[in-house]
Amino acid sequence: MTGPTTTVPPAFRMGGTTPPITAPGPGPGRTWTTDDILVTHGATAALAAVALAMIGPGDRVVIPEPAYSLYADLVVLAGGTVDFVPLAPDLHWDLDALAEALPGAAMMIFSNPSFSKTYAMTDCGWAT
Repeated sequence: MTGPTTTVPPAFRMGGTTPPITAPGPGPGRTWTTDDILVTHGATAALAAVALAMIGPGDRVVIPEPAYSLYADLVVLAGGTVDFVPLAPDLHWDLDALAEALPGAAMMIFSNPSFSKTYAMTDCGWAT
């Protein structure tokens, strides 16, 4: 080998010779376009981009817990405050507690599956 080497792939470029990113969207007749997609160099960068773009000083953000600690760190970094809402004993969302916490919140951040218990919400859990 000659020259510098790295295990990091070259940066992804939108436009030019790169084909546009499109995929089926979240509903009938909806398609994602490059205007809908933010390409980052990892999940942490994506979370930081969303938090810093969407959360302002004094914004209250609801986070069901247990949760990945980075969520609260990013909220505080963006100037917001965190309102933790514990999961129910069966590790599902405590819907009454969320209903009480969500009014006035700027955002809710959650993970699926839940970070520490690796519980994944099912279709039934989302519809509840």
